[in-house]
Amino acid sequence: MWFAKPALRSFPLTIIAQDRSKQALSLGQRLLTALSQQEGLPPWRIVLMPSSIESALRRFPGFCREHRIHSKLWLITAANVINEVGEREKKQRFRGSEEGEESENVFLSSIEECVDGIASLVHEAVSHNGKREDFCQVHHPLVLFVEPGTRLGGKIIELIREKALQTGLFPTFPCPHTQSCPLTEGHGRRTWCHFTFDTEGAPSWLVALSSEAGLGKEALSLAPLMLSSQRRDGEKEEKSFLARIISAPFFVPALIGKARYACSHKGLLLLEDAEAFSQGSLLRLANDSLHSFEQDKKSGAIILRHRTAQKREEKRPEKEKGKQIGEKGVRRRENERQIRHEPG
Repeated sequence: MWFAKPALRSFPLTIIAQDRSKQALSLGQRLLTALSQQEGLPPWRIVLMPSSIESALRRFPGFCREHRIHSKLWLITAANVINEVGEREKKQRFRGSEEGEESENVFLSSIEECVDGIASLVHEAVSHNGKREDFCQVHHPLVLFVEPGTRLGGKIIELIREKALQTGLFPTFPCPHTQSCPLTEGHGRRTWCHFTFDTEGAPSWLVALSSEAGLGKEALSLAPLMLSSQRRDGEKEEKSFLARIISAPFFVPALIGKARYACSHKGLLLLEDAEAFSQGSLLRLANDSLHSFEQDKKSGAIILRHRTAQKREEKRPEKEKGKQIGEKGVRRRENERQIRHEPG
């Protein structure tokens, strides 16, 4: 968060840092303190909580009272954590032993227990932050899960999302809806939800340190999920719906430009000529943009084409066709009418 949100560096934040390894926690605390001193800023208050996440969730209320932590709960993060829940059971799950099915159930139960515990903390915080009749003005803590962008990481995020919806937590990123995940159905099951991006913007000293340690990376793949106890406004409207870009651009035969996949409550979408949109962008699409239903044979995604100017041109006198600025330019203008960026 220090690197991702520099504007927060001067805020008097209290961070409860939990990990099984006390040594790792202490090292992180010293590193953050050194970074604060380098910036000439007072360090955030960091309270160490060496324990398993299961134990930490059970102890959390009493731990806060013990350490006199009375601040509002603002953000809960679990980065590269849930994949380690029930580590012994997870390993047995992939051994193919007779205990595999039972171990998988224990592993899934551990994940559900963690999500239940986190949901309880969020709902309790919301109830303490205001009266129920002023629910819309109440501060709603956010929950951020991040797992490696592997097939297993994607599956864990899928399980967390499913359980979270049962506990009254709603996805805000990357999912633009609360319907079933389109990547878990049909052809979509061949892949999983993850984002791959380069390491541009990382501190030069961190890049150098990683390289010297033999851990240099040019790209990073992560599977994130942001949750809130408050539903997103405008998820569905009469004339439009939300969609999230979830892939890098790629060529598809018979489609204009480079396409991208997008997630929506209508299912997986394949957007034609979408290279200009960045991965993770939230778009609002017109319902009538799906007027011509086509399905991609490989992914099963609904193809969202530009409204082709060609058909309209065919109905115009031959002499007027030459007045057009070109098929591509017309299609781009039509696309701008159908698609607009949304915050978040």
